[in-house]
Amino acid sequence: MKWHSGLWMTGNPFLHLAALLEVIGVQFISLGLIGELMMRTYFESQGKKAYTVRDTLNVETQEKRHAA
Repeated sequence: MKWHSGLWMTGNPFLHLAALLEVIGVQFISLGLIGELMMRTYFESQGKKAYTVRDTLNVETQEKRHAA
């Protein structure tokens, strides 16, 4: 008796692995976007900036810059 795997199943493990990795990739991207949205919402609700520049190195001030 032959085992029936359905019409969409080919028995190829690499096909299953590729489909699984694609679903996991979409989940990771979605999780990253949700995390970014939550971070921005949190900082905005607290009245904070997302980052602060403490010091700069080798950056000329606006007066010293010249057009090319």
